[in-house]
Amino acid sequence: MPAPALVKIDIEGAEGLALSGARAMITDAKTRFLVEVHAHRIADYGSTLADVLAPFEPDRWTLSLLGPDGPVPLSREAFLDPGGPVAAHDHNAPVLFEPGRR
Repeated sequence: MPAPALVKIDIEGAEGLALSGARAMITDAKTRFLVEVHAHRIADYGSTLADVLAPFEPDRWTLSLLGPDGPVPLSREAFLDPGGPVAAHDHNAPVLFEPGRR
């Protein structure tokens, strides 16, 4: 069966757990992941923002924050910043992980 083109994850803080279970698919780098990051709930599941980011190798994946005007490039540093756009997002931050460097 071919890999899906896109996987959406919106599980209220358990994103780190789901992504650790998807490591083979992430390593294959054929599928985009739209992850609704609930930074305010991640610790409830024993994870951190670093755990969410870890499976996506920096030299193989790009990140974008989806906003009302479309995707905005997002650096790994901004993703992890406790005061940055992901952690400070009102509810959940929609982050698109795409294979391949831009």
